[in-house]
Amino acid sequence: MNRSPAALVCCQRGGEPRRRTMNRASRYRTKARLQWSGVAPEVIQSVAELCDGHTIFDPVAFTGGKVQAPPAIIAQHTRCFTSGRTPKSVIANENGMLSSLVGVYGLEVLMTICSDLGITVEEKIGRGSQAAVCKVAIRKHFAGKGVGRG
Repeated sequence: MNRSPAALVCCQRGGEPRRRTMNRASRYRTKARLQWSGVAPEVIQSVAELCDGHTIFDPVAFTGGKVQAPPAIIAQHTRCFTSGRTPKSVIANENGMLSSLVGVYGLEVLMTICSDLGITVEEKIGRGSQAAVCKVAIRKHFAGKGVGRG
């Protein structure tokens, strides 16, 4: 799969990058936000197929090309991420380690889609495993409604 390179470096707000934690679906919910439930099933499925539990995507990856998600919803998922001090929390791209990055975290998108559609998913320990469970649940949700991927 051809992945879009991760987005913009340096997301300074007030001089310091802000750190965000991504642990539970409840943390992804914000006040007065647009819902995935109003998006076409084919678009949701293409977004879900792009996502994984590890990648921070360039927002353009979701609004251009084959994936045509609503830009306003993708903007809600776009945030500043900062590298941590442990190997699992370092953000890197093909050019090396980054101190911060503006982008869309794939697992956050998957968890929010599941939450908005009322899909219950089993909690897994690993990010990749959690993403895989979400993707299967989204596929099953739409398969039960007669919506398939061509």
